[in-house]
Amino acid sequence: MENHQLITKKNTLISTFFDEKIIEDQSSDIPHLSIQPASASYYPYILYCCISSLCHDDGAINSIVVSGNLVLTGSSTTRIHAWQSLDCHTKGYIKTTSSDVRAMVAHGDLLFTSHKDHKVMMWNMKNSRGDFEPRKVTSLPIDITGHFKNYPFRKHAIALQHKDTIFCMAFNHVEGLLYTGSFDRTIKVWKLNDKKCVDSILAHRGNINDMVINQQNGYLFTCSSDETVKMWLRAYGETSHTLINFLNYNTSPVYALALSVSPSHRSILYFGSSDGCINFWAEENSFQCNHGGFLEGHQLGYYA
Repeated sequence: MENHQLITKKNTLISTFFDEKIIEDQSSDIPHLSIQPASASYYPYILYCCISSLCHDDGAINSIVVSGNLVLTGSSTTRIHAWQSLDCHTKGYIKTTSSDVRAMVAHGDLLFTSHKDHKVMMWNMKNSRGDFEPRKVTSLPIDITGHFKNYPFRKHAIALQHKDTIFCMAFNHVEGLLYTGSFDRTIKVWKLNDKKCVDSILAHRGNINDMVINQQNGYLFTCSSDETVKMWLRAYGETSHTLINFLNYNTSPVYALALSVSPSHRSILYFGSSDGCINFWAEENSFQCNHGGFLEGHQLGYYA
């Protein structure tokens, strides 16, 4: 029997833990809680508490993704664990053929996982009985006998497989394209219908640490240890991608990206770097982004 532990803690707000005093703000018609620290400075009233911890014995957790009512975690072993997000009990695990699950991305019933062998596995999590019994659909690349394949009308061959760790992925579910970013400094684009690599881009001068895609317009953002954030777009009707913008407003390696899209189609891109600073950019028309400023407060590097 697997030695899974579930530690659930229902915490209460204890003001003395932070040497703070919780007071009621009388300046509004609707009362709300705010926090007045012992110092003279004033902070918002929000406090966050740990409500549960999900633990297993399969080593360090390298990746995590939320899919519907499931939380999935990838570790340094060959197992991907699934947890029910509502009551936090274990649902089971996926036994893979390769260890070190570094990146995961999910959409609907589909789950994509990257592994130590520099490949991506695609899973179907749909089950009519409600049990967690994912079915492996395929591995990318599917041609394991060779590393290159020629495509018509291309001057050069496309390298099918990454040469180093796949550290991040993004899925354009509108176009059915999976993007993988690696420490080999390349981005590879996979067309799921054909299960083929349709484009390979030498995107950065350093490790590609994270990527995010805007599902409304197809813009792909990537960040790297080379201190840059780049913006890419697929040429209309083609498989090749073009660099359309270069966001460079920092002097530290960039490790994490987050994209906020509003109903008005105006999006804001946040990226955190090793100096603890978070930049944010507002996406405008005609492939342009305007720098909005910085979010400061972290004293150490920002990695997720």
